[in-house]
Amino acid sequence: MATANINFYIGPMNPIPENYTDFLHWLKDHTETYWAQDPRTSMNEAKCPLWIFGAKWVGMTEGQGIIMNNHFFGTGLKMMI
Repeated sequence: MATANINFYIGPMNPIPENYTDFLHWLKDHTETYWAQDPRTSMNEAKCPLWIFGAKWVGMTEGQGIIMNNHFFGTGLKMMI
C-alpha cells in the first residue's frame, strides 16, 4: 500500500509539539485543514471522505473535560485541561 505525502494535501508540517496543549491545537489545525478540502473538487492526491468534509472540532467546557479526564484516567489523576 502506497502512502500519500501529507505535505501534498495539508501543506508543510511543523514539528509535532511536545507540550500536551500545543499538540492538541496542532492536531486541531491539521485535521480541520484536511477536512476543509472539498473531495469533489480537490486536485490533491488524498481527499477526506465526503461525510466529514467541512467538519470542525467542538470544544468542551471545563466540566466536560473533568468528566472525560475521570473516565479515561480515573479520579486519582488530574490532567491539565
